[in-house]
Amino acid sequence: MLVLGTLTDIRIPLTHLEDRLEGIDTEFFLEDSDKSAFVNESNVGEALDRIGEADYDGIYSTIALSAFRQYEIPLTRMHSDTTTVSFYGEYDLEHLDLSEEEEEAILHIERG
Repeated sequence: MLVLGTLTDIRIPLTHLEDRLEGIDTEFFLEDSDKSAFVNESNVGEALDRIGEADYDGIYSTIALSAFRQYEIPLTRMHSDTTTVSFYGEYDLEHLDLSEEEEEAILHIERG
């Protein structure tokens, strides 16, 4: 329900997950038709605490890869920006003693 709730109105705080799931057929996901038994502020808070203590990157990867597998989404291309460093400007090649081959191998920064 937490994952589903993140795909709905992001202006509603996650602690109000019941409101986020308004109009969604939660019976499809929950055996009990009474979603308030499962989805309430207390349970959401407990789940968020447990996720915070867990390997949340692993949880996300598992959920994402399961969706790819379940819905047979082709993985012909994948982009992942894993850098935390920003680079602006150009390399100062004049102060480096590089061969032509090394200069060609240098990463070329492109706008956008």
